[in-house]
Amino acid sequence: MTEVSLDATLTARRQPIPDRDTLHMRFPMMERLAVSPQFFAVASLMADYGFRPRTPAADGTFRFTRLHVWSVASLDLFGDRLLLLGDPTHRALAGWRESKGGIAWIGPLSSHPERDLKPFLYDVPGAPPLSLLRCMSLELGAVRFLPDGSYVVVPGVKDGIYLYSKTGTLLRTWKNQALGLDAPDCAGMDQKQEDEFNGSYSARFEFLNRHRVVEEILPLAEGPGLLVRSVVAGKVRWTLTVLHGDQVTSYPVPITGDLPYDRLSADVRGGRLAFLRTWHGFGPAAVFRPGHLYLAEFATAAAGLAP
Repeated sequence: MTEVSLDATLTARRQPIPDRDTLHMRFPMMERLAVSPQFFAVASLMADYGFRPRTPAADGTFRFTRLHVWSVASLDLFGDRLLLLGDPTHRALAGWRESKGGIAWIGPLSSHPERDLKPFLYDVPGAPPLSLLRCMSLELGAVRFLPDGSYVVVPGVKDGIYLYSKTGTLLRTWKNQALGLDAPDCAGMDQKQEDEFNGSYSARFEFLNRHRVVEEILPLAEGPGLLVRSVVAGKVRWTLTVLHGDQVTSYPVPITGDLPYDRLSADVRGGRLAFLRTWHGFGPAAVFRPGHLYLAEFATAAAGLAP
């Protein structure tokens, strides 16, 4: 993990969390990142989760807390509050097969997430087992705090986009169809299909490339912005769909991806957006490709995006 300046050359500044080879703890590939003024948090998709304070101790060291949890599909921080899509049950404790169905959780950042995080959004009733885990390898969902402490959840595995107040009151929902999303039916997926997706990038993306799914949620001044992935005319395309009350406006993102494996993540500071396009697949004919980092401006909703 490397922190860079948002200048013309993206100057590397430091490594807030060391590479896994220097941790001497075999930390898996970090696929999820959340940052607040007080903390960094990272996670791998199906294994480990960890966090550290941003300010070192007086002797220049910091405490890195590493935990084994069942799953982290998405996470975000607001101060010392953690918002998580997944299952924070510690792997040494009862697993997801005994879960009550919670898929979105919130609470203080701590070394006991299974105790301190509280579920507030649940899976499709009667889905055996959690449909979130059925579709985990497809990476369909996202969560994000907004600047005022309210938060948005896109489960991905069930219909709906959910907006909550800072105190946890459900303020608004949007239907997938109204936003042009068509995430697959994870609750109806059988074990054979789950195993196929988990074991094959080709099968995973052949399926994923037939749908319009949310990659990321951006906390824009106008409201939550959904970064939506689709495939058009043989290319991977993205749109930024901004939710502002009853008004829903989509803007094309000036980045094009290659089939079959390109995906996009993003974040925003003020009117500046940073996009990271990465290649997620391996196969018999695949050659590794490095990621690409892009900067764009989003001055106002009316102006849209400019590279």
